[in-house]
Amino acid sequence: MTVRPCCRGSGRGVEGTSVLLRERRAVAVLELAGPLFFGNVSPLGRALEEARAGGARHVVIDVGRIVRVDLSGARRLMSIVRHGRQHGMTVVLAPIRPGHPVADYLAALGMAPGSCFAELTDALSAAEEGVLAEAGIGRPSFATAEDALHALGVPREHAGALAQRAETRDLAAGEVLCRGGEPADAVFVLMQGQVDVQLPRSAEVAASGHKAKDSGRMLLAHLSAGAVIGERALFEASTRTADVVCVEPSKVLILPAPMLAEIIREASPATLALVLAITHNTSVSLQLANAAIQRLEL
Repeated sequence: MTVRPCCRGSGRGVEGTSVLLRERRAVAVLELAGPLFFGNVSPLGRALEEARAGGARHVVIDVGRIVRVDLSGARRLMSIVRHGRQHGMTVVLAPIRPGHPVADYLAALGMAPGSCFAELTDALSAAEEGVLAEAGIGRPSFATAEDALHALGVPREHAGALAQRAETRDLAAGEVLCRGGEPADAVFVLMQGQVDVQLPRSAEVAASGHKAKDSGRMLLAHLSAGAVIGERALFEASTRTADVVCVEPSKVLILPAPMLAEIIREASPATLALVLAITHNTSVSLQLANAAIQRLEL
């Protein structure tokens, strides 16, 4: 039995990521591995209670490494899930999809697992959204470039000036914002919609147990409005490391590299405000990631 925190760092904007950092114990991932039978699933009940005592309100049971299931294990698993839900916790299984041993066995037995997810990343995203909803933070959307920059942390007087020199772009569902290997020629701020960060799925990735949306792609993260994408373009000449694909109609604010270079040469107050805002956004995300690493090391 492995207990892991929910931590994806970026993708929720400064306000949302700050809440997730503060509430980092609200989500727990409990990982099962090997064969699923009564004896090895029973510790899951204790782990779930320990997670609840530690402040977890949203629990994802990762069954991705289960290789086979028997009747006693399936029944005990569902009993533990129901117990957690009866005590006010959101408890889901992932991945639950056709072809996976747990999903197929539960379906054959007529045991409906309830609200669950085909991908672990989707389950973690839903858990984060639950935590943010509890904090009164809905899914953000920014009508103007100035609004997006201000939400990032740029003061209004500077956000307006920067917005006049930036670009915006509407993208359709399925459209690629940028691809891995391309020059990092702009910084993007997601204003509306949602995008996925994906990598080609190599043989090594497949062997590692990570899940993909399809046979050729590995899903790294969902990003929501307020997320900064490609910020390395602000600090270094490099290439993109992953593809960014829209999962629904989206809108982005574009800060092209020539514009960034120009305002950096100007060394204006607006430049400093933008750099500080992006650096703060990155810093908050790293704090969340470091908190997760520390919990893993305990």
